[in-house]
Order: sequence, then C-alpha cells, then structure tokens
Amino acid sequence: MAKVDFRTQDGLIVGDGNLLVLNASGTGGSEAIVFAKEFSTHGSTSLTSEGLELRGKDIAATGSNTDIDLTLTPKGTGTVQATNGISATPISGSSGSFTTLAASSTSTLQGAITVSTAGTDGTITSANSSANTNADDLTITAGSPPTGGTDNAGTGGDLVLQGGQGKGTADGGSIVFKVAPVGSSGNTLNAYATALTIQDDKKVYFEGAANLQNSNVTNVNSIYVKFIEPVSTNAMQIKMIDNASTALSIVQGSDEFLAFNTNPTDGERVQISKNFYPDANNSIDLGSDTLEFKDVWVDGLVTSGDGVKLGYGTSTKLSVGTAKIDITGNLDISGSLLTDATTPGVTNILAGGYITSGYDWDSAGGTIARMRRSDAIHNNTDADHPMLDVDSSNFYTSEILSVTEGSACTKTPNSTFGTDGSSAGNVKILSLNTAGNDLEVYQVAEALACMTVRTSSNTIVKRVVQKVIGYAFDANHSDVESTVVYESGDVSHGHFEWVKHTDGFASTEHSLVLIWKWTKPTDIAANSIVQYSANVHGLSLNGAGG
Repeated sequence: MAKVDFRTQDGLIVGDGNLLVLNASGTGGSEAIVFAKEFSTHGSTSLTSEGLELRGKDIAATGSNTDIDLTLTPKGTGTVQATNGISATPISGSSGSFTTLAASSTSTLQGAITVSTAGTDGTITSANSSANTNADDLTITAGSPPTGGTDNAGTGGDLVLQGGQGKGTADGGSIVFKVAPVGSSGNTLNAYATALTIQDDKKVYFEGAANLQNSNVTNVNSIYVKFIEPVSTNAMQIKMIDNASTALSIVQGSDEFLAFNTNPTDGERVQISKNFYPDANNSIDLGSDTLEFKDVWVDGLVTSGDGVKLGYGTSTKLSVGTAKIDITGNLDISGSLLTDATTPGVTNILAGGYITSGYDWDSAGGTIARMRRSDAIHNNTDADHPMLDVDSSNFYTSEILSVTEGSACTKTPNSTFGTDGSSAGNVKILSLNTAGNDLEVYQVAEALACMTVRTSSNTIVKRVVQKVIGYAFDANHSDVESTVVYESGDVSHGHFEWVKHTDGFASTEHSLVLIWKWTKPTDIAANSIVQYSANVHGLSLNGAGG
C-alpha cells in the first residue's frame, strides 16, 4: 500500500491518548512519543514570533524576535539541575545548583553570591594553567559608570572586603593577604606566606616591608611595624604633631622607653627611660656650635671598653675610663673640687698641663700656687719636669733617678757624664734655666739630695746625704757657685754639686745643673741599684746682673 500524507485544515487534536511518531523507514532508534497534556503552549495561537524547537539533542528558542528568553521553571522548591555541568551559554535566574559553572567574559551574576555550605570553607580560584605556562590573573573589580553623558558625573562603586562577624565579645574575622614568595629550585609550588593582616581591632600588620614610594601616611592613630626604612638617601622624615604631650613614642611591649613631645610642661622634650645605644660604627652628636645643650646628666657604671669620651674635632678632650678621667687641654673649675659632700679634697690629680685657679699671673696681688710641667726645668733626659710654683716666682720639685748596674764596675772620677758603667764619673740629676725675660728663670736653688748604693738583696751599702746651694752670679750667668751647707754619710766617695751648662736650654741661655760627682774609685757589685734622689726649691730671678 502506498504511503500518503495525512493533513488537517486547522490542526490535529488528540484526546486522552498519545501521539506516536514512527521512525522513518530503514532507520533505527526509538519512536518519538508526544504524551498527552505534556506539551503545551498555554493558549498561544501563534508561534511565529517566539517558539520552542526540539531537534535531536538541542533545545532552542525560535521565532522572528531578535532576543528570546529560554525559561526553565521548576515547580515549588524544585531546582534546575545539570548532571554533567553547564558551559558556554550565559545563565541568569533566581537560584541554581551547578557542579561546574563556566561563564563568558560578559556574564553577570546578580545579587548576593554564597560560596560553600555551613561547616565548609569557601574558595574562589582561577583555573590552573597547563604545564610550564604562566597562570592567568584573577581580577575583582567594583562597578563603574559608562563613558559619555555629563562631565564629572558618576562615581565608581566601592570594593568592600569584609571579615566575618563575631557575636558579643567573640572576635571577628581578619582580612588576610597572602603571597607565594620565591622558594628554592624545584618543580613544586611555593608555599604561601602572610604579607598583610587586618584584624578585627583595626590593627594592620605588615609581615614584610611597606614601601609607600613617595606617598605620605596621614591621619593615622597607631602604626605597628617592625622597622621603618627610607626608600632612598635622605628620604626619611618623621614629623611630630604640634602641641602634643606625646607626639612620637617608641614602646617595647607595654613599656615606653623613648618619647618625643612638642608641648612639654617640665621642659623635657625627649624622655628616655631605657638604654640608648649608638650604632657600633658611628658616634652620637649632641648639639652643634649654634645649638648647644645646657645640661647633660649621665649616670651609670662603665665596666669595660673605653668608657665615656668627649672630643673636639678628631681629638679626645675628656675620657672617662677604668678608674680615671683623662683630660686633654685645660680644665677650668669655678667651684671646689671635692671627693664627696663630706670629705674635702681629691686623692690624686694627674695633669698633663697645669692646675690653676685662673689667676692672672702678670697682674698684681695674691700668692697662688700651681702644679704644672715646666719647660724651664729639665730632668736627666732633658725632658720637661713637673714642679709646684708660687706666683711663678718660687718653685719646688723633686727627682729620683735609679740606675741598675748590669755588671760589676768601678766608678772612676773623670769628666765624662753618664748614668752607669765605670766611665760615668758624673751624673746629671736636673737642670734649671737661668736666662730669659720671663719669670721662669731660676738663678738660685737649694737641693736636699741623697745617693745610695743598694745590693740585689736590697741592702744599702753606701749612702751620702747633702744639702747644697747653687747660684749664677754674673751678667751672663757664666759663673756658678755651689756651696755645701750640710753633709753626712760616705762623703769620701762623691758629692752633689751645682754647675753651669753652657747653652743648656737655648743659645746664650745657660743652665744651673745639679750633678753627682764620683771623687774616689768605688767598687759597685753586679745588679746593684744606684739611686739619686733630690728635693729642689729655688727662686725666680729674671734679669741681668748679679
């Protein structure tokens, strides 16, 4: 029987049965079945503008309209589910559940988006790249108005990142920013590390350096950092708030140890309550020539190192070290120098210059004594010698010369000067300048002197004690008279004597020299110590004549 088409004028109406469409002849598969009341256009009489087309595995909207929505409406609380995912096509709707959701670059998710379920941490992650290729960026951007329209109208939307809320006294969640720093060589992913944490108490913690380039940090109540470092030379600036009792504070734990203020009530602008250390390779400069400190109070105990040093230029002027204070230059004291409040005086004073009250030596009045090292008195080696003088006129000094004879010798009277050995018939003790136009010339002197020979067993075997006066008495101080006024001991072996040394200090400036003369051959045992000791005082008699 030949196949013919079956056509109706106004459509095909099926009652309670189903419509079975057989497969074309020779094709396989199941027949298409349209079940009764399962397919409906809800009263639509025309499908030319919008309609639905089912073709193979595709469900597509069709019609003459340009844009046609495809709406899937579950019943009640039912959902639209896709077992193997939905991809490629943009999706909009009130709710949905997806195993995999892939959106195009223009997709829009409206309203609030909730990630994960209760008890499970939520994560938004960009897709991983293929092996050996750079991964893609992930950008979150707040909304912006479209271009065009009225100038200067339309603000951008805020990007708000919020930590979770706590209840009552329970902490709220922090906002944590993590990065993956460069690790060691390998093919595994580098570990994440926290770079910035914003806590629920509004404190911001930087785990690394905060580089603000040339920007300013203003109107901040508190900043908690490990250190502050300038980004370039001379770029560091810390400004204090005007009229603030604590404009800048450095705190360790709960203990404030350095505070700067610009409105002090007690005049203290910098307060330090802990140790203040300079850099190991630098010094601390306090003030300048135009901005000087009025008072500096230093308390504490120096137990090692060089102690406390004060310098001028490249030279140290005051050094406080182990059990001593070294002063280079003059020390001017207007008040008293005391050991403490109840005990007057100082045990020892060691000065490279002189000790004086600041008296004008060239003016009239007063007899003030001073201890100093004088260039008008020389010791045995012709070095400047310390003395005590009164008003630069009368002086007092002392000298001890100890000589160890390394081998046995016989002291022989002769004209040779020295200190040890047989040939040293004369020993110079000290010399005085006798010529010049100032008060530091000494033409009259008295010496109480003693010579002893002491064996290696510390036994004195010879001793001479003498008091001898010497003076220069002509216009050129070319003649010297020496007079012994007292003597005792082994005087046959030798004696002390004042003699002249021509040009002893400078040209035409002769010296009055105290010497010891051996006058009898005297045997000295090996390792014996010959000691010459003298207390000398004299008068300053500047001027010519006698």
